[in-house]
Amino acid sequence: MATLKFGAKAPVAATLVEDKPKSQLWVNVGYSIEVNGEQVFVSIPMGIPVDSIKELPTNTRNVEFNLLNQARNQLLEDIISASEDLESGESHVLELEVQLRRIDKEVDPLPAGSSNPFLRPKS
Repeated sequence: MATLKFGAKAPVAATLVEDKPKSQLWVNVGYSIEVNGEQVFVSIPMGIPVDSIKELPTNTRNVEFNLLNQARNQLLEDIISASEDLESGESHVLELEVQLRRIDKEVDPLPAGSSNPFLRPKS
């Protein structure tokens, strides 16, 4: 059995967060409004770092899921392609939809002693 070392002589753990390059391409969700004759984009406080998103796998056993993932990957490529002509600090409005979604709340655990037809009978 291996001995675990704690305290000052313990080995230093590797960095938990990978050193990734800082994202250069962001998608911001918001709206444009004219203020004092100038268009201002008002966005939610956090954007989506697009250039750090990895493509989804398209080789699962579910054909429909693969097709959906191909479309998702193509959307990501389209957004990145739209940014190729942007200069540093420049922005461009994309014609996309924003979907607001609430996930299902967690299901309450079964009460102790509940009947479970999948359990083997005790011998």
